[in-house]
Amino acid sequence: MTTGQYLQALSRRWKLILLCILLVGPGAYLGSKLIVPRYQATTIIQLVMHSEHNPLDTDSLTASDQLVRTQAQLAISIPVLREVASHYSDLSIEQLAKNVSVNARAGTQLFSIDVLDPDPWRAAAIANNVALILIKQQIALIQQNKSFSLKQIQQDLKQTHQQIADADKQRARLATTKDNEIEQRAMDARIEDLHLHYNQLQSLLAQLEITEAQGSTFLHIVQPAQPATTPSQPDIRLNTAIGLLAGLLLGLLLALLREHLDPRVYSEEALAKMVDWPMLATIWRETARTKKQRKQKETLLLPEEKSANIEAYRLLRANVGLLQTQKPLRSIAIISATPQDGKSTIAANLAIFMARAGKKTLLVDADMRRPTLEKKFQLATGQKGLSNAVQHCLQEYRIASSTRTLQGQVTTNLRLSLHDYIYPTDTLNLSIMPAGSLPPNPPELLDSKAMNGVIAQLAASDFETIIFDTPPLLGLSDTNILLAKVDGVLIVVDSTKIDKKSIRRMQTLLGQYANQVLGCIINKQKHRSHEIPDSYYRNQPDADDELLVTANKSRDRSKRGFIPGKRIEQLAKLDTQPQQTISSQPQEGYLTVEDDIHLYYKVLGNRPESIIIPAASWLAADLDALAREYTLIFYDQRGRGKSDTIVDAAKIGMQHDVNDLEAIRRHFHVTRCSLLGWSYLGGTTALYSMQHPERVNCLILVAPMALRYGEYEDTRDIEPDKRLDPQAIKRLEEMLANGIDKKDPGTYNREYIKATRLPRQMGRPAALAQMKSDPWVSSNEWPDTISAFFEKFAASMGEWDWRGMAARLEVPTLIIHGAEDLIPPASSKEWAEILPNNRLLIIPEVGHYPWLESPDIFLTAVAGFMKDTEAQKSEPSQKVGMIQSRRKKG
Repeated sequence: MTTGQYLQALSRRWKLILLCILLVGPGAYLGSKLIVPRYQATTIIQLVMHSEHNPLDTDSLTASDQLVRTQAQLAISIPVLREVASHYSDLSIEQLAKNVSVNARAGTQLFSIDVLDPDPWRAAAIANNVALILIKQQIALIQQNKSFSLKQIQQDLKQTHQQIADADKQRARLATTKDNEIEQRAMDARIEDLHLHYNQLQSLLAQLEITEAQGSTFLHIVQPAQPATTPSQPDIRLNTAIGLLAGLLLGLLLALLREHLDPRVYSEEALAKMVDWPMLATIWRETARTKKQRKQKETLLLPEEKSANIEAYRLLRANVGLLQTQKPLRSIAIISATPQDGKSTIAANLAIFMARAGKKTLLVDADMRRPTLEKKFQLATGQKGLSNAVQHCLQEYRIASSTRTLQGQVTTNLRLSLHDYIYPTDTLNLSIMPAGSLPPNPPELLDSKAMNGVIAQLAASDFETIIFDTPPLLGLSDTNILLAKVDGVLIVVDSTKIDKKSIRRMQTLLGQYANQVLGCIINKQKHRSHEIPDSYYRNQPDADDELLVTANKSRDRSKRGFIPGKRIEQLAKLDTQPQQTISSQPQEGYLTVEDDIHLYYKVLGNRPESIIIPAASWLAADLDALAREYTLIFYDQRGRGKSDTIVDAAKIGMQHDVNDLEAIRRHFHVTRCSLLGWSYLGGTTALYSMQHPERVNCLILVAPMALRYGEYEDTRDIEPDKRLDPQAIKRLEEMLANGIDKKDPGTYNREYIKATRLPRQMGRPAALAQMKSDPWVSSNEWPDTISAFFEKFAASMGEWDWRGMAARLEVPTLIIHGAEDLIPPASSKEWAEILPNNRLLIIPEVGHYPWLESPDIFLTAVAGFMKDTEAQKSEPSQKVGMIQSRRKKG
């Protein structure tokens, strides 16, 4: 295995590795917590040597080192431990030997006695006792040796003195005779030797006396043991770290072992090594997000959003087309080893894409055990199909068998009309033959002469491509029977569950059809960023030229869903419609951002200067006049408008909105942009500008949220309820009385918002009639939903205060506020006081929607501000048209 394969194997077993880490690491921690803590006490002893030699002499140092190690070992000898144990009734010599250790300090004359004990005071006492008893025993031994040496020397002195006296007498006798001169000289030499020996003994005796005077011991306690305040064992941190490391190693070993023993095939490379089938396409796995989507995945045909699977099916279609140029391939069977491999979905999609290419295609459901195509294409239940056609042929054969020709042959002129068993679909050039009534004996039916007759009738039809959806290959004989009747075979391999045993069994069963095997399709392959640029496909403009059956759990969006019978005219224009461009048509679509959330966006205009504006559903239609001079990039923030509904409160918040704005900017490749933020989205655009000032040309805040958390002074006397239209309220009450809120909640909520919420916030409610935007088509804007959203959003904000960041923001800013807005104008005035480079515009008689209530003033102010900003960019040395706001300026 290569390094990459090892990494892939480990990544597949990450749960096992994590489990081992979580078991062994915390296990080591808990085990350490359960161990009785033991305290260590240490006594340090110094070995003092009285030497006449140079203390730096190498031999002396070596001898000193050896002596230190010797004394250290004597400290844990049986005699010492026996005497120490005698002082403690609950301690044995063996227990002491386990708990007492010594450590000779290299390069010094020190060694330590270390004692471990659950009681810190007793540990210190034992360490000191061991040291004292060692010293005591060494003193006794030294004294014993000295006493013996002293007696021996004194005895030698006495003997030598007696020998000298005897020699002197003998010398005196020899002196009386003059003839024995040689003996006299010998005696003199002996006397001299005896005197020398005597003097040496006297010196040795004196040295012993001096040593005794200096002291009887050469071991000294330089640091007595003290009770420890913290236990030394167990070391919980160290044990836990070792446990985590051991768990990691165990997990890695188990992961590699499981990989070695795992019979499954995880990659195309591994599959290619086992078989010689060409890999024609890879269908990528997609994840359903809701229960409704999981239910729909097997029952509906959905126009898939732009994704890599669109290109995957195009590639499959192209590869099959190339194979058809090499040999006749009119009938193709789609097979797989086991159920739920996705072969029915792939058969349906391949048929659709073949039809899209202009080929007249027939999709036959040959699975007479668990057919699925009838449900996928939403055919009426109980439609006649393949089994009924075969049964009809059987009846024809029975009739023919009773009437013999003169030669005794059975007539084979079948009276079979394909139109009775084949149904058109909403996809141009595509027809389907369902499985029909489920027979009790599918293998016999498929292997009958009648089935051959049906195949012959299909071959005589004008269909260019016939695709058979089949039962699983393993365990059933149905597919084996059918393979002998088709021109080619496509094998679907489910990457999530295929194993080596199944592959080998398939190879064995397909051995006799080797020439018919066209190739292999890898299904449900997990996305890999280096292999599939998913965002590239997902972010392409919408087109009507592809339709996708999604058994791979695609995203459901009913407003973009496929409605049978509604799109035939559009599909007939498959290859004739030109691609829409940003310069000629408004662009709209969905962008996937963090947390796998889909944001709706809409683009107006095609100018070099771009303005990014959140709240597409609220603002796009009413600000289209700006598209004459600028490219307007609108989008609905998460949880609002046509974007995804957000249930998880953790995914709602100002910083999430700031990150989404950055994703929009990156998606449209805008280096520097202008921002227009209204209401609380003014806070989003302002916070983005504070975090990314280098990416913002200018900032327009329309009725923005407050700069900080807290109350603002407001002396105005505004009565919002007086702004309501009594006739509109009456109509709303009539709708409520008639139950419209239950029968048609969309219509009711639209009227409710127009009659209550909007006019309450407007200084000129009559301007509501001029509103072109219609955000209420989405349930995200219904009163209950929007109230729940803002509760979560407010909870995520806490007590914010942006004044410090705002004071450093040099981006040119225009602040527009309606004098009759329910948000106090003091809020925008505080923005103007803090921001260093801004212009403040308070529009009289206007509420929360200045672009509706006073469009002339609003659009003129925005256009003038944008031009001033452009002039300021062209002349950086001067702040053209920009003025510093003043506290008293409105």
